[in-house]
Amino acid sequence: MQRLSNIFVLFILTFIYVSTFATQRQDSLLNLLPNTTDNKKKAEIYLQLGESYLFSKPDSSNFYAQKGIYLLDTNIANTILIDLLGLEATSCFYTRNYTGAQKSNVKMYRLAKEINDKRGLLRSSKGAGISFLYIGEFQKSLKYFLINDSLIDSDNYKAKAKINMNLASVYTQLNDYSKALEYITNTTNFYEKLNDSSNLIYAYNISGITYYNLDEDLLAIKYYKKALKLNETLNIQNFTSEILSNLALVYMNMDDKLDSALLLFHKALETSTLEPGSGDRMIILTNLGTTYYKNNEIDKSISLFQQVLNSPYVNERYHILEATYVNLAQSFIAKQFYDSAYAYAKKGIETSSITGDLEFKIYGLEHLIFIDSLRSDYKSLSIHQKEFYEDKLKLNDKESKEKIAEILGNIELEKRNKENSLLIEQAKHQKDSINRKTLINIIISIGFVIVIIFASFLFFLRRKTQKLNFQLKNKNKTIEEQTLLLKTAIKSKDVFFNIIGHDLKNPFNGLIGLLKELDNNNELSKEEQKHLISILHTTSVNTHKFLINLLEWATSQSGQLKANIESVELDKLVAVCLSAHHSQIQQKQIELNIIACSNIRVKADQEMLKTILRNYLNNAIKFSPIKGVIEISSEQSDNYIRLKIKDQGIGIPNDKLENIFSIDSTYRNIGTMQEKGNGLGLKIVSEFARNMKAKVGVESIENQGSTFWIDLELDSRN
Repeated sequence: MQRLSNIFVLFILTFIYVSTFATQRQDSLLNLLPNTTDNKKKAEIYLQLGESYLFSKPDSSNFYAQKGIYLLDTNIANTILIDLLGLEATSCFYTRNYTGAQKSNVKMYRLAKEINDKRGLLRSSKGAGISFLYIGEFQKSLKYFLINDSLIDSDNYKAKAKINMNLASVYTQLNDYSKALEYITNTTNFYEKLNDSSNLIYAYNISGITYYNLDEDLLAIKYYKKALKLNETLNIQNFTSEILSNLALVYMNMDDKLDSALLLFHKALETSTLEPGSGDRMIILTNLGTTYYKNNEIDKSISLFQQVLNSPYVNERYHILEATYVNLAQSFIAKQFYDSAYAYAKKGIETSSITGDLEFKIYGLEHLIFIDSLRSDYKSLSIHQKEFYEDKLKLNDKESKEKIAEILGNIELEKRNKENSLLIEQAKHQKDSINRKTLINIIISIGFVIVIIFASFLFFLRRKTQKLNFQLKNKNKTIEEQTLLLKTAIKSKDVFFNIIGHDLKNPFNGLIGLLKELDNNNELSKEEQKHLISILHTTSVNTHKFLINLLEWATSQSGQLKANIESVELDKLVAVCLSAHHSQIQQKQIELNIIACSNIRVKADQEMLKTILRNYLNNAIKFSPIKGVIEISSEQSDNYIRLKIKDQGIGIPNDKLENIFSIDSTYRNIGTMQEKGNGLGLKIVSEFARNMKAKVGVESIENQGSTFWIDLELDSRN
């Protein structure tokens, strides 16, 4: 105890001595100023004064840096001006003026480049990279960090580790996780060589995050566990909680590990010393609520989400707020509390308009669309679906623009690197020109060597430019493909709303007219009433079928439809589809021939395949004459089977066959008993087949009939 008291007293005395010394030095420097007339020397004094105040009073440090800069010509580069700009940038950073720090660092880099001051280049490129990172200009941050990396000596492991860590952070922000992984791996290797445990633990944690974003769950778990083990020795406050939470996130996305995820999230909360209103604690609670939802413990998930909403300062954390609102809406849907779900989904959408986060807005709109459909609120459904597709397009457009910015940024970076190489060459030339004045023979030899080097450099530059042009062409091709996808999506949206505006309106007008006739006309005979009711029934059935097709097609266009591939017994599925059309087949007295479909199993999504066969059968029945023949057969080839449905109907004109499955196709025809279609059936067939990675097609001769087919992969259990 006595020893601890002595150490404390020694610390206090040392602090007083250092403070007194610093004050005396500052006073002596201030006394020099009145007697100094040379601006350059005055600037040096201001530089020393600013450096002495940097850690204790960064505002005063910034003041003296600006006074020094004011005395010098900012267009003429020199080391004092470069150091003053560096001091101004650092003091701005300490006072959280990141924009000011960025401007000073960029100016410092330009001047250091003019006089080839490596120390100034290193300091300014690193400072500019960090400043741009803090203000969210990630492409510019990447540019300066890459320059900094190229300037650091390869054997300076400590500096290399730090810059690679910064590059990994930027690439993570740019969602380029492959590049982030490359640089965080370099960081880990450097810190392992240095045996620097305190920094290695952060590298392990970022490695885990990067692998998680790359969907490499096992590697993410491996690095999180490494970080946990290392922190058992280091015991960094709240870091165990952060790693446990990150590890739980990985398990949360593995259906067989949900119990492990719940356990780890609870341990993260127990080991955390974070305040109830801290953002990190709220994020853990939100993720814990999501895990309970996935584990079908809905009441617990609702309780946790409401706990987040009741946290202090949550209304200032919009990103957490929007996620919690949307997740809470999802939980209330699971409980069938649709009014509460609707209210929270709307709150999530409103908060997303503040953050500008289109993804959460889209999730919220999906919940509203679902509830609108259940309530049969077609007016709200139409509004929300239109907003949903518009935001989807905006999201895709935003991603395309980011990719273009990345390409242009890389081209600009290559240009900067070439300029740096030329500057280095110019410095060499200047050194050689001094030697030429004294040694003429050496000058000739050196000049010859320089010509060869310059020619080689030009050859290399030409090859590099060709490579860049090739890469740019590939990127342009990618952008054109994405543009085509966007145009297709816009066409899909137009088709969707045209169908809603025309095909859905007409049946409802018919229904309303018939009902009005029944209601107003009391003089109708029983036969007339029976006839009107029959028409009402037929119209209702057709409208119901149309709505099913419309919803299935809308789902396929949302981008969320995923095939659940399983083993399907083909003959049983065909039987189910035929039973659904039994009344139509009887009505037209159609003869069915089923050939070679028994004891066959295929790999497919059962519901999607059922929808495809249902549409094929519906068309075959609709366009077949009374007492016609429909043939269902199969042909096996290698590992695939082709299921065919053939009719003796009216067929399809040759000029319509090529685009019959396309979104652009407007071809419709009336059935042999005046049955009407909506043009969606074959579009749904095409989308569902694409999701199952199956092929569909048609063969047809006008006035003789059509054969629609689908190729399916055989199950190995056949």
